[in-house]
Parts: sequence; C-alpha cells; structure tokens
Amino acid sequence: AHVTNRFGSETVADAIARYAFAPACARALVEDVPKLAAVLVALAHGMLDVAEARRPHVARSFAVAFAAACRTADGDQSDAAATFASVLTRLLLHRDHEEREWEREDSNPPVSRTRLCALFLLENEDAMPSSLRRAVCKELLSIEATLRDESAAVAQRSGAWGRRLRLWQALCVLAPTAPVAVLDDFVDSVPKARVAPGHPAVRDAVETASVAFTRRWPNDLLPV
Repeated sequence: AHVTNRFGSETVADAIARYAFAPACARALVEDVPKLAAVLVALAHGMLDVAEARRPHVARSFAVAFAAACRTADGDQSDAAATFASVLTRLLLHRDHEEREWEREDSNPPVSRTRLCALFLLENEDAMPSSLRRAVCKELLSIEATLRDESAAVAQRSGAWGRRLRLWQALCVLAPTAPVAVLDDFVDSVPKARVAPGHPAVRDAVETASVAFTRRWPNDLLPV
C-alpha cells in the first residue's frame, strides 16, 4: 500500500516500474520462482488499480516496463510466464480516460498508449514467451462470453461494450501468431460473438478477427 501510494509522482512510478519491476519480472518470466511471480502479479494489479484511479501515467510506466521484461525473456523457456496472463489481459483491456469519453460520446474509439505497448507484444511473435502468448489468448476468449452477456444487458454504449471492443481488437492483432492450442476456444466463441448485439465498432472488430483467424488456419476453419 505504501508503494502504490507513492505512484502519484510520475517520476516515482517510472523509477519503480523501470528499475524494480522490470528486472524482477524478467527473471520471473523465465525461472520457476512461484513466490516471486505471485508478488509481481499482485504488484502489477495494484499498479493498475492506482492507474484506474485517475493516474494514467502509472499504467503507461508499468506497460513499458512489462514489455521490456517480456522482450528479454526467451520464447522457449518454461511455462512460468503464463502466470502473468491476467496482467497482460488487463493491460489489453485497460481503459484510458479518453476511452471513457468515447463511451459517452458519438466518436471514433481511441487507442491508448498503454494498450499500444501490450498490443506490440501480441504483434511480434518473438516479443514474449510462447507460454504467455498461449495463456493470454485463452484468457481473452474465456472472458468474451461474460463481456458479451454484460453488454447485451444494456441497450446503449457502455463500459462492457468498450471492453469487448478492446478484447476483439487484441485478438485481431494476436491472430497471425496465435498458437493452435486456442483453435477450439476460438471456434466456440466466434459464432456467438458474431450474432450478439453490440456497437458497430464491436461487430467490425469481431468480423476482422474472424477473417484474421481464418487466414491463420484456413484448412480448419474454411469449408472444403
């Protein structure tokens, strides 16, 4: 609590993320140290809790540090990196204040700098361990149903609609390098997602992701 209370200063947040979190995270991503990983995951979620309390610089500092740690991890290392799937998923669904305005106004949805760092990890196959890529893809697909139900319960633009949009945007970026282990999860999720009511931007993202995944596995997803 004392550490997270100090995040009001952008300089302090950046220093903690860069010089404390990043090197420790780089170690936890490749070594089997469960206690260290658990502490870092808890710290990461604490940082993002602070960021959502109108301190967006905290999320940006953390996202940059996490991306740097992932880039130093060997993609062929153990499954230890999968522990951080919930953290990367939260970064991908992170909502900056500009996106909150989009949920209230009729405008094009923006992309936050925080999410750009996370999307970079998805776009580049060698930018993070393969076990983390597999775990985050499965987690995104597993929570789609919950967000779909939440967004269907309201007749207007909402936070749930925004989260669904960010989720499918992430899947669009992830599709070209998605591991085959998530194929069944994708096949189960997409038909329901395509017929669910939602904002046009959400439907466009679902359709774009569907095309991207089909190009990834044409023999499995296209009729013969």
